[in-house]
Amino acid sequence: MWRQMTTASAVLQSITVKASAAGNMIVTVARQVNYSHTQGNQGAWCMGLSQKSGDAGACTPMAGSSAGARNYVAASVPSTVSGYGALDGYSIVQIYTLILGGLYTFYLNGYMSGFSSAYLFQPSMTAQFVSGTLASK
Repeated sequence: MWRQMTTASAVLQSITVKASAAGNMIVTVARQVNYSHTQGNQGAWCMGLSQKSGDAGACTPMAGSSAGARNYVAASVPSTVSGYGALDGYSIVQIYTLILGGLYTFYLNGYMSGFSSAYLFQPSMTAQFVSGTLASK
């Protein structure tokens, strides 16, 4: 499966899950971005997990977000082979604390710039509910 990225932030994937009670939801996304790059043009792609549709706030570098993945390609990088592009792997794992049971939707939002095209290749998105409190050390 291929999901096209656009130059405006958009929903690339979403998952709606039901939590039986208060607890935590562990959301994981992973796979690869395939992009076509032309030497002389700088390019970038970025994705972020959010509970808001279209929100790409996780794409802002140094903004404290742990829920984003991004890559920048310098203008000096050689062009990709026409029809094949280049692949970048990505994975994001984010834990959301839920104060109530019920339905929750999580979105993988993202965009690209400077490329002739960019796609998610075989994207995967999962959510796992864990009741109680998760301790960190």
